[in-house]
Amino acid sequence: MAKTVSPQKIKHDQDRVIYLWENVAQGDTCEPANAYAFDDPTLYMFGTVGTTPIVIALYVTPEVITTPTLFSPCTSSGVAISLDTANTNKVVDQCGEAFKPVASAGDGMSDVDIYLVIR
Repeated sequence: MAKTVSPQKIKHDQDRVIYLWENVAQGDTCEPANAYAFDDPTLYMFGTVGTTPIVIALYVTPEVITTPTLFSPCTSSGVAISLDTANTNKVVDQCGEAFKPVASAGDGMSDVDIYLVIR
């Protein structure tokens, strides 16, 4: 059953902020995490991706509001981010006000944790 996954801020100091979206599965909706004070993001995915892998993309917005609606896909080295293998990461080309992972595909057997580290 699809659910909404809120980001947990697991670390925040002067050098970085780390967000975690925990137990993300096929069809889940990840809420955005604010990133306004930092500009060097890296996306990580750990867990079980399933036989037909879940695919995690990352989206960013420049909107400075509580509930942003304008998101565009992030890239890494000019290629759209699409994590579909566990224990992988991508350095993100863009910076912005907020980021949100977007889960697609999968066979219902996926259960991944998504980390966003921004320095």
